Amino acid sequence: MFELVEALFLAPEAAPVEPIAFTLRPDPVAINHALEKRRVPALAYASMRDCRLETVGYFGIVDKAAQRPAGPDTLWEAASLTKSVFGYLVMRLVEDGKIELDAPLADDMDAPRIADKARYARLTPRLILQHQSGLPNWADDVDNKIQLTEPLDFIAEPGEGFHYSGEAYQLLAIHVQNRTNMTLHEIFRHYLGEVMPRSSFERTPDGMVPAIGYFPIGEREFAIPAFPSRPAAAPGGLVTTPTDFAAFMGHLCREEGLSPAGYEEMLGVRNSIEPTPQDRRRRIHTSGYGFGFAVERYGDRETIYHYGHNGNFEALYLYDRMARDGIVYFTNAKGGDAVIHDVAGLYPWEEAEE
Repeated sequence: MFELVEALFLAPEAAPVEPIAFTLRPDPVAINHALEKRRVPALAYASMRDCRLETVGYFGIVDKAAQRPAGPDTLWEAASLTKSVFGYLVMRLVEDGKIELDAPLADDMDAPRIADKARYARLTPRLILQHQSGLPNWADDVDNKIQLTEPLDFIAEPGEGFHYSGEAYQLLAIHVQNRTNMTLHEIFRHYLGEVMPRSSFERTPDGMVPAIGYFPIGEREFAIPAFPSRPAAAPGGLVTTPTDFAAFMGHLCREEGLSPAGYEEMLGVRNSIEPTPQDRRRRIHTSGYGFGFAVERYGDRETIYHYGHNGNFEALYLYDRMARDGIVYFTNAKGGDAVIHDVAGLYPWEEAEE
């Protein structure tokens, strides 16, 4: 039913280091089975070994009406994988002296939506990037709706505890654009344009065709093409391809663009989350967030990752910092995260839902 198009990229000969939590070469039969089982039309992935692109796979249909198969020219929504790209961009600005991690946003930017000015005065880029702003994910509790006029109230004290917040990331994006006099897309092109040439915060790149994302509501299925969020959204507005995102992982893997201290700052866990029973079964002893990057540590290994959920586009990347391997997945329907768990070599999806 589903067709595989796979490209191999040769990496230098080296003794393989098997990653603990995921496979670099998903089984095509398992992918086809998972897509049928979960009723998800398409999946694409790209894997990296020793910091270099290794395999790319395209499965299924990205436009049901046109019966268009997934391929190299397909554009996907990165959803919250965007937060990792944004965290990296902010660190580049920090090292270039344009942003200060611990300078309050209130020093040079008002936030009309926030009535609690005392708490707002404590917000810094550092707290926002590591999800300690105290702000909710979204003001109206509906994912992925950026309402720039909706009142925004704190749900916790800034700096106390973990509270995942897309709203805070968008607030930081406004601050960053004000400080640099550049749009988010211009900042992205300046620092990552050569690494991710077919990705965008503003428009569909030339030669690319958006995948259609499918989302059921009641008896109806809505079909919405991949497109950059407007306004340009740091929490989840990037459109990209598997190979572009794998190139970003390779950039991180080779520790390019930032100083070694900058990488340690960006990827260090500052707000550890109490391991769940599931984590303990997987021998994870540290779990938390760096600056836009989720981090799990077990033994002497460290996995950097992020999930992405835009409703009709669901994605995941995993990067083993010690083994220098990684993989990114994109899907185009609700239920895609279950497909990814079915094929990624992770714990079973049924266990993940507990």
